[in-house]
Amino acid sequence: MGARTAIVLAAALSFVTAANARVITRVEQGRLNAIEACSACHQVRPEQPPRPPVHDDNEDMDVQPPSFMDIARAHGTDIEYLRKHIREPQWPMREQMMDDEYLNEIILYIGSLRAHPKHFR
Repeated sequence: MGARTAIVLAAALSFVTAANARVITRVEQGRLNAIEACSACHQVRPEQPPRPPVHDDNEDMDVQPPSFMDIARAHGTDIEYLRKHIREPQWPMREQMMDDEYLNEIILYIGSLRAHPKHFR
């Protein structure tokens, strides 16, 4: 096999690999981040069962964490509100240690639920 044939073959293989690669959008990455970081307490996807209440020792009562769909309806376009309340949550939600990109992708996902609630299942 000559050098020219090897170059053509390598180019063809890289094109096939690129054509078959799945591109993940920032919203999709945000959905994955939310599943990883938030789904233990929050319902982050419409098809996920609602999460059980969390006990608030300060108030001695059970608190139902809002679903991401409820958060999107109430605050889905207010990026600063979402950033502040995720970074500096109220008890019983624990402080979240996320880098800016990870958090921004979660916020994009929350906003997408408001705009297209059935598209991100």
